[in-house]
Amino acid sequence: MGTRVPRWLAVAVTTAAVAFSGAGFASAAPSDPPSAPPAGSATPTPAQSGSSTPSPSVTSPSAAPFKASLVYATGTVVVRGTASATGPSLGTLQRGNYVGTRDAGNGTARLGDWTAVNYQGRQAWIATRAISSTRPAPAPRPKFSAQLVYATTTVSVRVSPSTKSKSRGTLQRGQYVGTRDAGNGTARQGSWTAVNYKGARSWIASQYLTTTRVAPAPKPRPKPRPAFTKHIVYATATVPVRVSPSLAARSIANLQRGNHVSAVGIARRGFTPVKFKGRTAWVQTSYLSRSKPAPNPQRLDNRCLSGLVVCISKRDQKLRLVRNGKILITLDARFGRPSEPTREGSFKIFWKNKNHVSTLYGSKMPFAMFFSGGQAVHYSSDFAARGYIGNSHGCVNIRSWSGIQYVWNHAPVNTKVVVYR
Repeated sequence: MGTRVPRWLAVAVTTAAVAFSGAGFASAAPSDPPSAPPAGSATPTPAQSGSSTPSPSVTSPSAAPFKASLVYATGTVVVRGTASATGPSLGTLQRGNYVGTRDAGNGTARLGDWTAVNYQGRQAWIATRAISSTRPAPAPRPKFSAQLVYATTTVSVRVSPSTKSKSRGTLQRGQYVGTRDAGNGTARQGSWTAVNYKGARSWIASQYLTTTRVAPAPKPRPKPRPAFTKHIVYATATVPVRVSPSLAARSIANLQRGNHVSAVGIARRGFTPVKFKGRTAWVQTSYLSRSKPAPNPQRLDNRCLSGLVVCISKRDQKLRLVRNGKILITLDARFGRPSEPTREGSFKIFWKNKNHVSTLYGSKMPFAMFFSGGQAVHYSSDFAARGYIGNSHGCVNIRSWSGIQYVWNHAPVNTKVVVYR
């Protein structure tokens, strides 16, 4: 019993034999064609095996699935809508900001020099050179360096960087302060500068500061006092001459309307210094004029032309003491209010009280000379202080202390009093 030949070896031998046979035919000379097989014989056909040799199968490798990752901006970088430097800008990433990558359609996030990313829910593109798979170190914070800043005008120093913030004080033009770190390595925060003011961090609007020295605002020059020239002044009404520039000062005389004195200095507190009978005295400036007033018409009532009469005119607001038609003294007079008018007519002084006090109002009525019921001629400190702003309760007010003294001394009880318009 012979040895069994393996099928693979038999196939190999048969194949080699066929190849050799073919090679033999190919190498024969063209002049010697192959002899035909003998008639009646057929070319032997190689026996076919019941099973063919299996061909090896080829398996193509499958693509790996895309895996997204985070990428970080290494600086300020533009995010574009297409993978091109001319693509529309969708926004920017600052250094250290990150986004996730997306499939560029080729199983990776890369397309040329661009990387596909997910930006605000859509596919976008960032230049690959501007991103990194590792977070970049933060940009080094600048080292703060304080310096002096000068106010260019008067400016408020505030508690916080806002015009609505409380003011800590002011800097005048030319004054300076030192800057402080605003918390970002510089002194600036928006339009404000952080400064050191009275030991606390404060804020000044940057537009009012400069790093160069500013000359302080020039101090206003005092106005030169006008040169005074001695001149004549006239009384526009009968007015007291006082020892000092005050309504409370003692009166030494009355300057009658139209009379004049020399003004010898600049007015103080509403009084003008004048030369009066060889001495310096004071007269209310409002009663003085450089021009002589027109003489007052002496419109005396006919009842005032005979005997001694206290003649009182409501029309020109004057009291005149008259003897036989000759005016001895003229004084300013004030009368009752419309609801309490001073009675008009011819009367007589029936009672005098030098230090009278009103029993109705409690007010002082010095040198009171009663002529009609409770109405009297008397001195009024209110009239002296406020002039014709107020009114009396019906009495005849006199504002000249020395003038009322004169009338008191020269008008005894039973002297006629005439009040008229």
